[in-house]
Amino acid sequence: MDFELEELAGASCVHSGKKIFVATDADNCAKCGRAVLNKHKAEHEEKCTGAGAIKRVAHDYDELPPVEWTQKLIAMVAGGVLIASFGGGLMMASPEQPPGELAKPMPTKKLATGFGLMGLGAILSVVGYSSERRRQSEKAK
Repeated sequence: MDFELEELAGASCVHSGKKIFVATDADNCAKCGRAVLNKHKAEHEEKCTGAGAIKRVAHDYDELPPVEWTQKLIAMVAGGVLIASFGGGLMMASPEQPPGELAKPMPTKKLATGFGLMGLGAILSVVGYSSERRRQSEKAK
């Protein structure tokens, strides 16, 4: 066979043009590889010339290459997570207070710094991942 078989479910029957909803209702033509409903298979294969054979079928799962976790990608994501965790830790840390006293409000500057570090870490992780992913996708083309 010098062609790939057409995906059955979701394809249209090459003989009748009807939509194939379930893969068990159809099969691939032995001559052209196209999807054909079982009830039309014998009739189609008699008339089939093998023309229009499918050379490549696109699949959603193979249009992008898998992620390659390079040292640069790991460093960018881990660095962003580390910075975000420092920000979260800063916001969680409360000032020392003797027991029985009312809690003091967190200083606005400390709160802003914590949120800023969390945001910076998230941005670093996302930008690092997406730029490295884009580079890998372009390299694969």
